[in-house]
Amino acid sequence: SLLSALCTDSTHSLQQYDIVPLTGLHLFVCIHGTRDKRCGEHGTAVKRWLDELASELNLKATQEGQNTRIHVYGCSHVGGHEFAGNLVAYPSGNWFGALKTKETVNNVLAYLLSLQTTNSESAGQQHRYGQLPHTILPNWRGAMNLSKEEHSKLVLQHSQST
Repeated sequence: SLLSALCTDSTHSLQQYDIVPLTGLHLFVCIHGTRDKRCGEHGTAVKRWLDELASELNLKATQEGQNTRIHVYGCSHVGGHEFAGNLVAYPSGNWFGALKTKETVNNVLAYLLSLQTTNSESAGQQHRYGQLPHTILPNWRGAMNLSKEEHSKLVLQHSQST
C-alpha cells in the first residue's frame, strides 16, 4: 500500500504510484464540530465562503488562461478552538484564526494569492521583514517557515506599530 511505501522510506516502493506534486493554493479549514462546536460553526461558514470565492476565482483564471487554482478542504482539528474559524494554507505555511466575517476571509485569501505570484524564497522573506498587511494581522497565527525567534520578533514589531 501507499502508506507502507511511505513508512519504509523506500524510493523503489514508491515508484509504482503516480505521485504528482501539489500545485496551486491549498486551504485547510477546521470544521471539526464534534471536537468543539465553535470549529463546526465558524469553520463551516469559512469553508463555504472560501468555496464560493475559489469557484469564482478558478473560473476567472480558466477564462484568462491562467493555471492558478484554489483548493479548499474541510479538515479535522488543527488546534486552538478559541481561534475558530481556523485555516492552514499550503504552500505558504501560514496559519490564520478568528475568521468570522466574509471580509476577513477575503483579505486573507487576497494575501495568500499575492504570495502565489512570488517565488517561495521571497514569500518567506516577506515574513522575515515583517511585511504582513495590517488587514490580516489580527487573524495571523503564525507560519511554519518561521523559527520561534523570528515569529516572536515579528509579533513584537507588529504590536509596536499598531
